[in-house]
Amino acid sequence: MQKYRLTKYNIISPINNTTSMIFNTLSNAIIELETNIITELQNGNFSNLDQDSINYLMKCLIICDFNLKDSDLFESVYKIECAQTKKIGITIIPSRICNMRCTYCIQSNLFNTQAFKFLDLTTLKKIIEWIKINISRWNTEHITVLFYGGEPLTAADEMLINILNEFDSLPCKILYKVYTNGTLINLHHDFLKRINEIEVTIDGLEDMHNSKRITSSGEGTYAKIISDLKKFISTNPKSDIIIRINVDKNNRKPLIDIVDEIIAELGKNITFDFRPLIPYSNTINNEILHGDLVDTAKAICACNRHLKSVGISPRLFTLECGVSTMSQWVFDTDGNIYKCSEHVAQTNQAVTNVDIDYLYSNFFKIMNRKFDNECLECKYLGFCIGGCL
Repeated sequence: MQKYRLTKYNIISPINNTTSMIFNTLSNAIIELETNIITELQNGNFSNLDQDSINYLMKCLIICDFNLKDSDLFESVYKIECAQTKKIGITIIPSRICNMRCTYCIQSNLFNTQAFKFLDLTTLKKIIEWIKINISRWNTEHITVLFYGGEPLTAADEMLINILNEFDSLPCKILYKVYTNGTLINLHHDFLKRINEIEVTIDGLEDMHNSKRITSSGEGTYAKIISDLKKFISTNPKSDIIIRINVDKNNRKPLIDIVDEIIAELGKNITFDFRPLIPYSNTINNEILHGDLVDTAKAICACNRHLKSVGISPRLFTLECGVSTMSQWVFDTDGNIYKCSEHVAQTNQAVTNVDIDYLYSNFFKIMNRKFDNECLECKYLGFCIGGCL
């Protein structure tokens, strides 16, 4: 009687004539095995594996007990991940203002909001108190604090420093990150020196970047971003600078040229984070969508190989959405708390507020999301988690 089987969540790809790679979308494990061994596993033959190998493949969720349903495996792993609070992510919105009007911006709803444009000290104190109470309940050991916006660097330097000081007082290990458009770096050197990861978006060669990422008055931003980053890196050579490139059909072909130019300008003490942009239009369908994303993925893979060849380790793309988990919380300038940064300023999407000690019904609806049968039958479910909620 067969005791084990391969799970549904494995992507198998040949490396050469004798070996193949298994990528498990549920655990993100990547294992290289001889192709003939994989063939035996696909045929249900596990007799050539010792118990240590069996245990390791079970741990990586590459194999499971023969009678276990894949959907039960996914839902159990998903629930465990949703419930973990040892490591949490806190997104702080210090400012709803942005000095740019990028053509693909998903947060244009912020620009018409008049009230609560900036985080004030009173609200900050309440945010810290809310976090302090809950990390004690959750036994949290590590917090990643992300400064987001709007453009976070439109906030006053004093407030940004205050936020750091307040979080430093918490009894946890803190990692600080900031996502910035890079045009206001020169105003915040003291703040940025204390940030662990600074991520700046550059979307192409100068003309290409300037066609997408423009100021509110319509001016290009490439030259200023490069110039200001050079100055910052020269005085802070150990800072972790990440260049984010949003990749689509418009810039994937020259992607290697783009990174080479950025490296020539900024040096090799940087890394890159490639993010595929999903195409949207009235005529889009699954075939076009998947084909476009495959072409983007191939371009990103080729560029990653190129970066490794010149001594730079790229960041591999992973989905970071933590909406339906206990580990992700977004704090707006008015004290409202959300599960997604795209919901900021949409009060009907809030899950609670720093002034109260209970959760709205929105929270329970989000946390109890259901997966339809099509998703439960898909081998990529472990990676995409059903897509955007």
